[in-house]
Amino acid sequence: MSSGIANIGNTCYMNSILQCISHLDILNPYTNDIFSENILSNNDPFLQSWISFQKDMWINNKKIIDPTNFYKNFI
Repeated sequence: MSSGIANIGNTCYMNSILQCISHLDILNPYTNDIFSENILSNNDPFLQSWISFQKDMWINNKKIIDPTNFYKNFI
């Protein structure tokens, strides 16, 4: 199933970048063991929002992903 990222108001550029980097295994905590060892135990809100985003993208198989949490932590 393919996933899409909801536009939350002029976030189309951010969504494009998120879509691209979410396909990089080096930044995916579910496909990169070294990355997951270092990030899954980290309580940083930004990193946790990235993990949640990746989980929605690849594990939960959501059709539409809401990037609001990631966006707020990024800002």
